[in-house]
Amino acid sequence: MESSEIVNFLKKQVPVFAALPSEKWGPLMRKSRVVTFEAQEAIIEFGDTAQFLGILLEGEAEASIADDSGMRHQLTLLKAGDLFGQMALMTDEPSLADIIGVTRCQAL
Repeated sequence: MESSEIVNFLKKQVPVFAALPSEKWGPLMRKSRVVTFEAQEAIIEFGDTAQFLGILLEGEAEASIADDSGMRHQLTLLKAGDLFGQMALMTDEPSLADIIGVTRCQAL
C-alpha cells in the first residue's frame, strides 16, 4: 500500500484520523512503517511493553488471552481499520492480551 493510499484509508476508515490537519500527515507517515504479519504470527504478546499504536490495514487479527490450562479465549476480532495496543500505550502498563494474525495482515 502506497503512502497516499494509506492516508486515504486512515481518513475514511479510522475515525480518530478523519479530522487530522493536512500538515500533520507528512510527519505521521514519515514516522510510521507498514509491517506484514503472517497468520498465527504474534503481533503483540501478553506482557509486552507498549512500543506503538497499531492500525490494521489489511487482514484480520484476534485479541486473545490464554487461561491457566493454555486454552486460548478470543476477546475480539480485529479487522482493517481497527486500532490495537492503545490501552498499554496510554496506561504505560504491559499488554493484557495477545494480538495474533488470523490471516496474513498488514499493520501501520
